[in-house]
Amino acid sequence: MAKLTYGERKALPGSVFAVDGKKRKYPLTDIAYLAGIIDGEGSIFIERDFALRPNQKSIGYFPRIVISNTDYRLMEWLEENFGGNITKTKRNGNWKDSYTWNISHYKAIKLARLVMPYLKLKGVQSYILNCFDYEVLWTKGGKPEDAKVSDEELERREELYRECKYFNRRETRNGTEITNFAS
Repeated sequence: MAKLTYGERKALPGSVFAVDGKKRKYPLTDIAYLAGIIDGEGSIFIERDFALRPNQKSIGYFPRIVISNTDYRLMEWLEENFGGNITKTKRNGNWKDSYTWNISHYKAIKLARLVMPYLKLKGVQSYILNCFDYEVLWTKGGKPEDAKVSDEELERREELYRECKYFNRRETRNGTEITNFAS
């Protein structure tokens, strides 16, 4: 895709999305294209992580959007325009290497809000990420180990995690795998 100048981007009808502190205006066609890629090749979910710290068990919830594909050009376009990270998975035999683009935390929530109106299959998961309203709670000292999240907030995040997991589940009927699509 050809790069647009600042003036060309400013003149476009579209949305503003901050990537690494830079606000850019994206053409509606790029936003709709990204939504199609997420619907077809991506996943929107909340990751739950159990971390053991001295004298306590800690649970973290991290909103994520992940897209996998064998075409590196798509991954470059995603990283260049929306940030995130690319990882490569080597395949054996005749299989092509695959690439995974990943964006997480507040950037995933912002991206979910941006593409939500254009998603056909993963609109519910995008809405759940929007409800997550990710925030990191810091104490005055600024030490992550001193951060406290209320029990009510942890329960709310667990509920959103379970809802997102429910809409991403796969079922089997008569030996055939069926993916539940939510729109």
